[in-house]
Amino acid sequence: MRIDYDPDAHALYITVRDAEPTFGEDVSPGVIGHYDSLGQLVGVEILDVIGPV
Repeated sequence: MRIDYDPDAHALYITVRDAEPTFGEDVSPGVIGHYDSLGQLVGVEILDVIGPV
């Protein structure tokens, strides 16, 4: 698992496993699940995250 934060976009991305995502789907407002071609979770993107000050 890997966690990346983009301070310019205020987005957090959690990589669950090393695979190429082929599509994304809204899980809840501001949370997007990214899936491979078999529909298995690859990562989770969380938008509007405020990082450390």
